[in-house]
Order: sequence, then C-alpha cells, then structure tokens
Amino acid sequence: MSFSIDRVARIPAEERRASHAGNVVQATPPIDSEDRLADALRVLDERHVSEPPVIHAGRLVGILSLSGIMRGLRLRERETPQHRAIV
Repeated sequence: MSFSIDRVARIPAEERRASHAGNVVQATPPIDSEDRLADALRVLDERHVSEPPVIHAGRLVGILSLSGIMRGLRLRERETPQHRAIV
C-alpha cells in the first residue's frame, strides 16, 4: 500500500479528521524477486511508486527501495577490481 496525497486532497477538509487510512492509500502491485533490476526500476517509474513489495513464490520477502538499490550499487562499485585495495 502506498500513501497518496492526491487522495487526501479529494477528501473535503471537514471530513479528513474522520477519514480512515484506507481512504488515502492505494494498493501497490508487487515486484517478483526474479525480475531483473532494470525491469523493476521501469515499473517503479511507470507506476509512480517508490517502495513496492517484493514477492517470491507468492510470499512477501521484502520491500524494494531506491535508497536500497543505491546502497547496493555503491557496494558493487567498491567490489570492482579498480576499487579493491592492494593487499
């Protein structure tokens, strides 16, 4: 589920205090753990979501986040031969 400020804006101001969370969130389609990262990023962009659930064999296994992807890329970069320390 993801929060939508647009959904909040559609609720009349006088009704917002009594509104429930279900009125301002929307279902976020999951990413399969077997999907290629490039495909997952394209889906994030097309669907305008930032942290979709990741499933494997129908079970939730995590949440994909742009910050997590960036951390992974930085770690991967450090592991490349030109960045390894000479021992």
